[in-house]
Amino acid sequence: VWNPGMLPAVYINDPDARLVSRPHNPDIARVFNYMGYAETMGIGMWRIRNEMAQAGLPSPTWANHGGGVLLTLPRTGQVRKSQIEASVLPARAVAFLRETNPGEQFTTVQYRDRFAPNVSERSARSDIRALVEQGFLRQEGRGYQTTYVRLPKSAGNG
Repeated sequence: VWNPGMLPAVYINDPDARLVSRPHNPDIARVFNYMGYAETMGIGMWRIRNEMAQAGLPSPTWANHGGGVLLTLPRTGQVRKSQIEASVLPARAVAFLRETNPGEQFTTVQYRDRFAPNVSERSARSDIRALVEQGFLRQEGRGYQTTYVRLPKSAGNG
């Protein structure tokens, strides 16, 4: 993945470095934030490293290259569909799948309190939307009355 602009070497070389969010195009960053795809908190590199490690994948690398930043996401061997589904879920959603049982019912607030206390409400809702789309949850009701039911599918059933 290549993006225009350059990163200071400290962010490329230090796995624990956290950026101050200074997006190249703040308007686009804001739209992605509103959609739940970006948090605009300067934790993207840390988050990518963390998600790759939790998925058991090799560490990503960044390099200033050709007037931009080149991100390489290596992988090894064949990846099954179920592994892809599990790896695209945030670690907190995978923890939810491990710690809940089919038939359990909960609200967005309960999910966030138990599994996602350090993320925005929008990110928690994005987790739940992904779990519904992948068949792990069923939505019941609408608006303030919305609840979710954990379905029998597990991350390894793909």
